[in-house]
Amino acid sequence: MIESRTNENSIDLLMQSKQLVHTSYEVSAIQNRIFYYCLLTTQKEKNGELCCHVKLNDLKRLIPNKNQRTLANIKKTIQILKQTSLEFEKNENGDRIECDYNLITGSEYNVNKETFKIKLADRLYKHLIDYTVYAPLSLDILTRFKSFYSQRLYELLRLWSRTEKVIVKSFKIEQLRFILGVENKYPEYKNFKQRVLNQAIKEINQFGNMNVSIEEIKNGRKVDEIKFTILDNEKKVYFKNNIYNPKTDSEDKINDVDEPTNTEKCISIEENKVSKKEFYVPNKKLFTKATLERFKNDFMNYDFKDDTYKKLLQESILIALERDDEENIKVKSYNFFKKTLENKIKSLSKKKTVPAIKTRFHNINQTFNQYSPDELEKILLESQKDKFR
Repeated sequence: MIESRTNENSIDLLMQSKQLVHTSYEVSAIQNRIFYYCLLTTQKEKNGELCCHVKLNDLKRLIPNKNQRTLANIKKTIQILKQTSLEFEKNENGDRIECDYNLITGSEYNVNKETFKIKLADRLYKHLIDYTVYAPLSLDILTRFKSFYSQRLYELLRLWSRTEKVIVKSFKIEQLRFILGVENKYPEYKNFKQRVLNQAIKEINQFGNMNVSIEEIKNGRKVDEIKFTILDNEKKVYFKNNIYNPKTDSEDKINDVDEPTNTEKCISIEENKVSKKEFYVPNKKLFTKATLERFKNDFMNYDFKDDTYKKLLQESILIALERDDEENIKVKSYNFFKKTLENKIKSLSKKKTVPAIKTRFHNINQTFNQYSPDELEKILLESQKDKFR
């Protein structure tokens, strides 16, 4: 693992351009660490020579197994990088162009200085130097992943994530297979999910300072795309000055909301922290971490300490849990829960009364409006306790 830096402006941070994130290749996690380090060094040197210089000892630190930290093994890794295809598509004058380059084009080893000179293709170098849209990748985090698939999926999610804000983003299965380099592996979806997707998400949640959950979107009986719910706790803007500070994330707009400036981002994050801290949520345990954040963002303007709103919330939770027979509000049921609560609040604002809604809980003839908020809370907790004892 790369040693941590005390100086914030000297952090090992790779600005991975959107174009490079959307490429396809496959190597081992260790080989990819070395590739990342070469990209980072190239970006730092920015010498215009389509190359970078890396020390042997720096590459050795990227390899956890001491027995593999040999010159011969590192030379072999560089040889593999030279032979590995980097595939992507581009549009040129209306034509669709399929591109196939190598991760690196060549290398030279200075025996006296124990330093490698790594050469890159001109197009790869251009994306490293002249980028505008990027995913900021801390090598300290990247080197925690044991799986190549975790590294690549983390890149993709970092491109779209926002700091401490829940983002929902969908990707076609074919797109995920391409980026993760498994177009010709694990042809059955269940194998792809088990061996690639689930393992990558598990590692990202464990080591990536990020919380990720997924929902499968089907076209008929076939899973056609994956909807990711992303809560990223890692910074997107690392520096207070303008160093490494082009536009982050995608040029596209998420939910038709324009991207704020970096200064606005910092201010909004701090304001959001304060408002979330003050926002009262009864029955927190009945949400997952991701859906709790989404609930805070969606209903920030309502005071659930108020008995009327608290009661509407509890009714909506009961309805959603009953519908899906779950112990808490999960990502797949959140939209139903949200719509239920929104309709109740809208109905309340029109009628100024709480509507009577029948439920299958306990006695089918009873209605929610027969209970106080405290009684509803007791029913809610007891019903879940009995169900999942």
